[in-house]
Amino acid sequence: MKLYPILFEMRGKFENKRTKEMIRQYVKDKGYDIPEYILGDYIRQTFLKGKPDQSFEEIQQHLDWLGSINNWKLYSCLEISFQDLSPDTQRMMKEREFGNINPYDIPDDETRMDYQKQILVGDCNNEPVFFISTPEGYELQEGWHRTMTLFSRLPFENNEPQGTIKIKAWIGEGGEWK
Repeated sequence: MKLYPILFEMRGKFENKRTKEMIRQYVKDKGYDIPEYILGDYIRQTFLKGKPDQSFEEIQQHLDWLGSINNWKLYSCLEISFQDLSPDTQRMMKEREFGNINPYDIPDDETRMDYQKQILVGDCNNEPVFFISTPEGYELQEGWHRTMTLFSRLPFENNEPQGTIKIKAWIGEGGEWK
């Protein structure tokens, strides 16, 4: 099934119920088993606030990738160390100095980091982050500001946080970019 062309025209209007319904129908028609929380967040973050020049094919490709992730499980309080993360996730956090610099030009990065520093006051009180479990470790997909804020509170040695954080997280397996 092709995503309807109207989706491309409407993606900037998150409040438009038809857009959300069309994305959900596409996912249902494909038989994807994506938790509602994750799908809702992806609709809001990736598709509807995404790049203005994103084509239907790119949107479909993202949905198909998300649909290829399986065995989703919500952990209400996952304890992880920096070493539990994939090498790419570790590298990107180090390049960003755990939120102190913005080499990727992420919009509103400093404001978002400051906000997370204010609201993350205890263990596992965060909105869930999304990881994909890989043989190399957990690959962070969504929740960078939340995760970096928690890691930045740990003691550091050799530019790496030491110890563990406790975080609410969805974890899936697989995921094939088509």
